[in-house]
Amino acid sequence: MEGPMGRRTRCCATLDAGLASTPTALRDYSATWCSPSPNSDHSLALRADGVAHGSCPAQVLEAFADIDARLLPQHYGTAMSRSPSSGNAQVPLSAEQRAEVARQLNADVLPTMLSRIEAVLLATEGPWYCGDRLTICDIVSFCIVDGMSDGSYVPGVGRSVFEGCPALLEHAECVRALPAVAKWLARAGS
Repeated sequence: MEGPMGRRTRCCATLDAGLASTPTALRDYSATWCSPSPNSDHSLALRADGVAHGSCPAQVLEAFADIDARLLPQHYGTAMSRSPSSGNAQVPLSAEQRAEVARQLNADVLPTMLSRIEAVLLATEGPWYCGDRLTICDIVSFCIVDGMSDGSYVPGVGRSVFEGCPALLEHAECVRALPAVAKWLARAGS
């Protein structure tokens, strides 16, 4: 299935605004069950601007964005993903090049980047990236880690990239177990 930007995704959901990929849809849906007010009756609070409050590390979001950018050649099988005007693949990779991209991602790039992200998670004083508050960092982390751990996020990338990062897998399971996330996943068919 293709998401709104033409990128094939493992799961898409239809929202009021239209078709969205899993990370986008879950982030947007989470706004319906997370309260921006720490004094509300809700037990979770989503803050996309947590850095401004000094708690949610922007580097986590930037690191996951960097991972996504590095996965694009493997995802599309091209050096430049798709043309923004036609949607056609640009500069296709040969089978050998694609195999080398997968080898580099699995052996070096992803394990190194994920271990750095895990270090941030382990340095917090709570179960979430921002201590005791669930934030967008946790939702983004869940979407990417969950998909990479079951091999559905990008072809050729799988659970082995997490061999040195058990806390990231545990964190993803904690997010998955949240009642609101479980409800969303059930609605999305994941």
